[in-house]
Amino acid sequence: MIITIGSVLPDDKGNEYKILRNIKSGGFGQVFLCERLKDKEKFALKTMLSVFPASEEYNAFQNEMNLAKSINNENAIKYEFMHDGRVFDKYPPYIIMEFANQGSLNDLIKKKRISKTFFTNDELDSMFLQLARGMAHINSVLVHRDIKPDNILIKDNVLKITDFGLAKYSEAATRSITFKHYGTEPYCAPEVWRNEKNTIAMDIYSMGIVFYELATLNYPYNVKDGNYMEAHLYAPVENPTRFNSVIPPNMVSVIYKMLQKPQSKRFSNWQEIIDILNNGNALGTRDSKIVALVQSAVKMQNETDMAIQRKQTEEEKQRKEWNDHVKNIMSYFNNEILSTLKEYAEIYNSQYASGKIVFNLNHFDITAEKNTVTIKMPRIQTITIELSVVNPNATKEIIGYSNINGISRPTATKHFQPQYRGKKVLAWGKIEDNFNVGYNILLLENKVDGYGDWFIMYNTNSGFNKSPRPEPFAFSEKELPKEINYIDATHIYISKIEKYNIERFQELIARGQVRPI
Repeated sequence: MIITIGSVLPDDKGNEYKILRNIKSGGFGQVFLCERLKDKEKFALKTMLSVFPASEEYNAFQNEMNLAKSINNENAIKYEFMHDGRVFDKYPPYIIMEFANQGSLNDLIKKKRISKTFFTNDELDSMFLQLARGMAHINSVLVHRDIKPDNILIKDNVLKITDFGLAKYSEAATRSITFKHYGTEPYCAPEVWRNEKNTIAMDIYSMGIVFYELATLNYPYNVKDGNYMEAHLYAPVENPTRFNSVIPPNMVSVIYKMLQKPQSKRFSNWQEIIDILNNGNALGTRDSKIVALVQSAVKMQNETDMAIQRKQTEEEKQRKEWNDHVKNIMSYFNNEILSTLKEYAEIYNSQYASGKIVFNLNHFDITAEKNTVTIKMPRIQTITIELSVVNPNATKEIIGYSNINGISRPTATKHFQPQYRGKKVLAWGKIEDNFNVGYNILLLENKVDGYGDWFIMYNTNSGFNKSPRPEPFAFSEKELPKEINYIDATHIYISKIEKYNIERFQELIARGQVRPI
C-alpha cells in the first residue's frame, strides 16, 4: 500500500497516526507530517518509496532504524516507532519520529543570509554547546557521517540532530572503510575523500563547517568550479573574523581546530570543545583587563595558526600535484617504452633456445622520481635503462665562476627548467649497454595532449674532441642540464634529437646479443 496524505498507520502500541501533509521528498522516500489520533500530537513520518529503488538505499533506511534506537538525547531527534516492512506487511517501511516545528538549521541560516544579520554571540554559544552535547552522545554510539545544516532540526528553539541513515557504529571493531563521497560533499572531511576509516573526527570536521556557517553565514573555503574535494584536501580556511569581526576568540579557535586537515590535529572528543566554550562563558567573572589581554593574545595566535595552515595546505597541494605528475610520467614511460621492449624480449625468447633476455622490473615504481631497469642479455651483456622526472627545484645551472690561483671554480648556481626549442623537458634518462654505447631519452612537453612526446638524443664525437667516447653514447644525468643546450650546435660532441623510435632501442638490444666478449 502506498503511503499518501490521509493514510492512517499504526505503531506497536496500538496508536494510529494520520498523514496530514508532505514535509520533504528525498532521494529514496518522503517525510510527512502526521498526527497521533488519540491526543492530536504531531509527529514526522519518514518512509521509503513503495517500490524500493536500490538495495543500498533500503539498507541505509534499515540502518537508520536500527541505530536510532540507541540515541536518546535532548539534542537528537527522538524516534517513536520504526516499522521494517515485516510487521505490517501491507505498508512499506516507515519511521515515526519527533516533529521539529521550526524547520531545519539550514532554513534558519538562509533567513539570516537574506536579512544580512548575524547570530549574536550568545546565540552562537548556545547553538554550539547544544550541538556539541548532542554529538557527544551520538558519537558514543555511532559515527554519523552526514552532518550538515539540513540534518539539524529545530523544535521549540532546541537544536536536534537527525538522519542516521549513513551512520556506522563508532566502536573500533566495527569501523569500516567508507565509500567515496559518503555524506554530502560540502561537509565531507578530507579523510572521506581519501577513502579512509570512519572515526568521530569526520563528524567533528563536518560540524566545524556548520559552526563556521553559523558564525559567519559563509562557507569556510573558496570552492572553484564545484571542486569540493580540492577544497577539503588543500584549501586553507578563511579567517572567520573576515566576515564577522565580533566572534569571540575562543569560538574562532574552536572552529579552526575542528577544521584541521590532519585528524590528529583536531579535537579528540566533544568534551574538549564543550570545555573551551564553557570556559569562554566563565570569563565574565574575571578581571576585564586580563580578559581583554588574553582575548587579544588568542586572536593573534589564531591568525598565526591560520597563516601556518595556509602555508601547509599549499605545500601539501604542491606535493600532491608533483606526486601525480611523477605517476603520470612513469606510467607513460612504462606503457610506451618498457612494455614494448618487454614484448620484443618475449618474442625473442620464444624463438631462441640457447638463452633468454631477462627484464628486471621488480623494483620499478611509478611513484618514484627515478627508475632504473636492467636487461640481462643471453650472454654476459647488460643493458640499463634510466629515467628521471625533471624537478626544476632540484635542477641547477652554474651562473658564476671565480678564478683562484689559475683554477676556475663555480661560485653561484640557479634553479631552472630545462628546455629544447621552447618545450620543457619533463623527464630525461638513457639507455646504455655495459660498453657505454647508448642514447639519451627525453620527454618534451606537448601543450595539446598534456602527456608529452618521447625523443631520442643521439650523441657522437666531433673533430674537436681529444678523448672520444664510444659511438653513439649517452650523457649522464649530471651532464644533461648543460649538454641539452648544445643540441644541433658546434661543440666537442655532436648531439641530435629525433622522434622516439623503438627500433633504435631494439638495435641496441640486438647488438648486445651478438657482441663479442
